[in-house]
Amino acid sequence: MLRKLLIQKLKPLQLGIASVGTLFGFLMLIISLQMYFLFKEMLKNQKDILGNQYLVIQKKISLLNTLSISNSAFSNEEITEINKLNGVQHTASFRSNAFQANAFIEKGSNELIPQLYTDLFFESIPDDFIDIKNDNWNWPGRDSSLPLILPKDYLNLYNFGFAPGQNLPQISEKTIQMLRFNVRIRGNGKEKIVNAFIAGFSNRINSILVPENFLDYANAEFGEKKILAPSRLIISTNDPTQEQMLEYFKKNGIETNEDALKSGKINSLLNIMVSILTLIGGIIIILAVMNIIQYAQLLITQSDYEIRTLILIGYHPSSILFHYGKLISYLIFSIGVTGIGILYFLNKKFIDFFSSKGYELNREIHLLVYLSGIGILFFVCLVSLFIIGKQIQKISLESSGKKN
Repeated sequence: MLRKLLIQKLKPLQLGIASVGTLFGFLMLIISLQMYFLFKEMLKNQKDILGNQYLVIQKKISLLNTLSISNSAFSNEEITEINKLNGVQHTASFRSNAFQANAFIEKGSNELIPQLYTDLFFESIPDDFIDIKNDNWNWPGRDSSLPLILPKDYLNLYNFGFAPGQNLPQISEKTIQMLRFNVRIRGNGKEKIVNAFIAGFSNRINSILVPENFLDYANAEFGEKKILAPSRLIISTNDPTQEQMLEYFKKNGIETNEDALKSGKINSLLNIMVSILTLIGGIIIILAVMNIIQYAQLLITQSDYEIRTLILIGYHPSSILFHYGKLISYLIFSIGVTGIGILYFLNKKFIDFFSSKGYELNREIHLLVYLSGIGILFFVCLVSLFIIGKQIQKISLESSGKKN
């Protein structure tokens, strides 16, 4: 009876408008969050686009370089300047071999690979910049096998270019990593043959990489030329589209991989889109909360006579608030369940679409989305009950004053 008395002036249309507005704002927020986590997962598998980006930079080669009038190496001062640019996190130099090197497979030593001989060049960079995580990527000492990392493009060129034209078998990554071959290094009047294998294929580094400690040893033992300043650098950056960095590159004749810059633009665009969606969702839900609060205040105002009467006959304000609290809680709970249900449906459709495009994503809604949604609705419920409670308390004080 008390419940019917208090909500008899409830207007369904006003309640519906307030509920739909809150539901829409809630949906915008949780959808934005879920899309962010899905994009982050999807693009993390595509060269870590949403993480730090890695740019390999070098100076443009001109006729002056050909005539040995100009130098393409980076000086220490230039490296220091690059490190200070906005967006640059870390910088490392490519170090190269100062000795002769070649790889060979003797005739009949391997059924899959024919007799092979090729000259090689080696480079090394710190392990933090390498996109291959492999326990075999180490060189313990002089008599140990030498691991190499090759560009993924090398394997693709062999499998889809060279092999078909020469009637040779195509080779998978796992198969070629089982292959063992010899590397001959010579220089400074010395020669050494080491057993070598391929530890992995890099999508990031277009060079033949060896562990840094091997290059230190080999350059010291077999090096027959002066180690020059680095002509290539690798940069870790949180934003490859930083205007100051790009202007510096342009001004100083530095070039880099355009695809990496495109990835950075995709990263920036996605972050901007998610930020805009979150901002819009936040604004909408704030407006919706204000709408619910105004509706609650209007409901209290319209039920002023009934509330005063109940207080005068002995009802405590908390018991009156309890009935309004049940209404608000039920409303908020319904919005939450409906919002999560719609998100679950949209998330399934979104993942099915990207699965058809070859992207395998986690189908579960991220835990932080649930926690954020619960937190938002709990906040809305608390604010609404606080406002209603203040209104009822005010009416109670006024009624007590009149009674006295």
